[in-house]
Amino acid sequence: MNKKTATPVDPDKNMSLFWKDNSRKFLLFISFISIVLGVHGYWKVLGFSLTNFNILDLLYCTAQIFLLEANLDATTVVPLELSIARVLAPLSLGFAAWETVAVLFKEQLSLSSLKNHVIICGLGERGFELAKGYIKANHKVLVVEADAENDLISSCKAHGALVMIGDATEGVVLRKARLKYARSLYAISGDDGNNFEIGAKVSRELGKITTGKIPTVNCYIAANNVLLSDISPYSQMFRDTSKSGSTRIVRINDLAARKLFQDYPLDRKIILPSDTTIIHLIIVGFGSMGESVLLQAVRIGHFANGSKLKISVFDQDASRKVKLLIQTISGLSQCATIDYYDVNFDSYEFGEKISLLIANSSFVPYIVFCLNNTMLSVSLALRLRTITYDKTIPFYLRLNDNSGLSVILNKIDTTENKQKGDLLNIHGFGLVKETCSPDVFEDWTLDILAKALFDNYKKRQHGLKIQNEAWLQKSFDKIDTTHRDHFRQEADHLPVKLRACGYKITNLKESSDTKRIRKFSPDEVMILAKMEHNRYCAELWISGWKFDSTYSNILRTTPDLVSWQTLTKSEQQNRYELLQDIPSVLESLELAICKNS
Repeated sequence: MNKKTATPVDPDKNMSLFWKDNSRKFLLFISFISIVLGVHGYWKVLGFSLTNFNILDLLYCTAQIFLLEANLDATTVVPLELSIARVLAPLSLGFAAWETVAVLFKEQLSLSSLKNHVIICGLGERGFELAKGYIKANHKVLVVEADAENDLISSCKAHGALVMIGDATEGVVLRKARLKYARSLYAISGDDGNNFEIGAKVSRELGKITTGKIPTVNCYIAANNVLLSDISPYSQMFRDTSKSGSTRIVRINDLAARKLFQDYPLDRKIILPSDTTIIHLIIVGFGSMGESVLLQAVRIGHFANGSKLKISVFDQDASRKVKLLIQTISGLSQCATIDYYDVNFDSYEFGEKISLLIANSSFVPYIVFCLNNTMLSVSLALRLRTITYDKTIPFYLRLNDNSGLSVILNKIDTTENKQKGDLLNIHGFGLVKETCSPDVFEDWTLDILAKALFDNYKKRQHGLKIQNEAWLQKSFDKIDTTHRDHFRQEADHLPVKLRACGYKITNLKESSDTKRIRKFSPDEVMILAKMEHNRYCAELWISGWKFDSTYSNILRTTPDLVSWQTLTKSEQQNRYELLQDIPSVLESLELAICKNS
């Protein structure tokens, strides 16, 4: 699923880079040849005599041919050397003049021809890492930054990005950035309000285009506030994506949380339907990152035994923060058991309480440090490691910078240390360079799987009344954000479902026939269907839906928010058939389901 393809070589770009690296040498060489041939040619014209002419006179005459002044009458027989020099000299001067103009007006000339480029609005650390990622992937990048004194501008230019100084909330700046020709735009400044203003302006600017080819520009709006990530169903800016591309609200911390659980799954041990195991997520520090970790865990923490996640939050102001979040997303209490503890991290009680929670054999602990202070996280983790009885319990630390702590942590967890039993088992996550990359932001792999699930869903609805719903008449990239996110979340949870049956997703060509699963057993399909129903209910609860016997998109009520046993037989059968199709859906993407080795 995560296999990366090699970036194709662009011959035109290679030639451009070769000329850029060698143009000055070439011009110097042509100029030198012109001077040598010119001096030798004038020497012949003047009769090989320096009685009346010295070498400076010859050089002066040669210099004049650069300006197309040979000072020769019509009867003079021009030697071949001088004829060649009279052509090469002005050409070399013309090339030099062009190079000078190109340097002086590089950005203006480059802007005038920009197409299929990436626009990044806001040059902070996140914007800078995103720009580097796209440049590395051979994409043209234009950064729009309001602060002309930004220290990152020179570094950004050095990496090959164009930088425009201006306010991206102004239409004239977006038009100058050739918005209608761009492939995507990122509003990624540190201010949520500014980012949404940019998104609204982008929508209005693209909406003005009514003639010619309608542009398709994907707009990504970075947000920190948990409420802002859920406004898309209500905003006109997000409703009609059929004309000008899609607009997606992205919480950067959500990307980090998702990558954390991809790299280090909550269910690090297989949870069978008969298990009484409960995953216990312990979050230390409950700011924006802590919220993202909690929400992502609730989205994907649905296992074969049907047990709810247990979540414990430790923060100096945990009770207020957690209560506020539950008040904001009331459905959270339906998805997980959430406890909170107001603690001083320097206190004895903090370490004692976590030690007691870890010691409970009914739970499988998963401990995440989400503090803004990296050094405090490290010191707390090392302190807790010394007092916990089970050294195999992993700790996950949010790392705010590239200070090298992630390298140090990885170096400690070596094979040699594991053999000695000295495993520290502390892992870093959330580095900007890992989360603010094109692969993580766009995540085409997830979208490809989500699209395949959507297409299969459409096929399965053939003949049912739901087929008449307007959104099902569209292609995946044209449906509204809410439905796209549904299939993305379903795709995101698929590895969790497969792990419950002892399976994983691999490349079809690399899969072994003996381990490949072409069809689920009826019992396996039932396990997967129940897990998907629980996940879907959590998705609805988090999105603000409530139970009612009648469905209403306006009131956000649905009869689906019930247990699997209470679900109607027709709905159970519908989910059963959709999960039954998973092997063939993956095979259509050249993927396979194989047994875990």
